[in-house]
Amino acid sequence: DIISNKQTANKLLLHYKDHSSEKFDLRYQADFAKLAEYSLGDTGLLYTPNQFLYDQDSIINQVLPELQQVAYDSEAIRKTLGISPEVKQTELYMEDQFTKTKQDLANSLKKLLSADAGLAGDNPVTRGYLVDKIKNNKEALLLGLTYLERWYNFSYGQVNVKDLVMYHPDFFGKGNTSPLDTLIELGKSGFNNLLAKNNVDT
Repeated sequence: DIISNKQTANKLLLHYKDHSSEKFDLRYQADFAKLAEYSLGDTGLLYTPNQFLYDQDSIINQVLPELQQVAYDSEAIRKTLGISPEVKQTELYMEDQFTKTKQDLANSLKKLLSADAGLAGDNPVTRGYLVDKIKNNKEALLLGLTYLERWYNFSYGQVNVKDLVMYHPDFFGKGNTSPLDTLIELGKSGFNNLLAKNNVDT
């Protein structure tokens, strides 16, 4: 989250097409055109993360109350999952994680909005679009966040895999994929895709 931590970010890990990687020291320099600029080790080059600096609080404050009201056992969640009342949601093993996801929702939304390179404009139109998108897909977004909390919230060394998957899809070669759109699509992918036995395929 460059917006919250721009002056403390101090490392850059580059992954190359040949599967090799390289680590560089970063040193914050200044902000330029709503982007944080860093010096890249001793190369004399500047590095600019693909995250625009803007205040997401107005968006979060507008969507958080509606997201917090969504219940795991609600008809709206069942509809998003595409299941009838006879199907047991317990097969997803996600009820506890749904509660945990909602408890940390403001922080998750802040990171999610920070990581989305497509959110270039800090203007009323962009903010309104995001508010509407989140409100109109609140159940799917919560299911996507909960799924990652359930199956990917573990660390590999100092890296939390859930954060890597959620906020940096480009790490896996997904290009300019929107993390927000990816989570919404994951949540909309249906009950069968979110089952534990299909975790590897999903």
